Amino acid sequence: MTDVNRPTQRMPRGRQTIRKIGSLLGFHGPVSLRIKLWTFGAKSDETVAALERVYFTALDAVDRMDDRNQRNASSRRLTQEGMKADTSQFAQNDLLPTLNRAREAISRAKAEVAARRAKPKQHVDEISELEEAIAAAESAVEAAYEEVRL
Repeated sequence: MTDVNRPTQRMPRGRQTIRKIGSLLGFHGPVSLRIKLWTFGAKSDETVAALERVYFTALDAVDRMDDRNQRNASSRRLTQEGMKADTSQFAQNDLLPTLNRAREAISRAKAEVAARRAKPKQHVDEISELEEAIAAAESAVEAAYEEVRL
């Protein structure tokens, strides 16, 4: 096997749940949605690099939401209703537009896959890796969207 054909072992990045302190079953923190780990190298493919940014943007959105909730709870300046209203406004103004742009990037990546399939002489490995990257990014974005929605 040549160096070009040798599969590389890449250390996964990201996390298994959408929340930083989340737990799949609730034993080690609040129950959180499962997402796929990021195991792809951006290489020179701009689409994979864009999907990587989308993946980590989704994680950041949920982290920012949790930070906002913790900051509101620790300040004790707002009532329960005020904290809910502040978090809701923060999500609508800051997080949801970001997640909507992430969804658009995933749609563009899916269109790119369709275009690559239509061309003759495209490497099947590249297309399948791109499809896996789309699935990982989509799992993170949809889980983040669900967390922010709740």
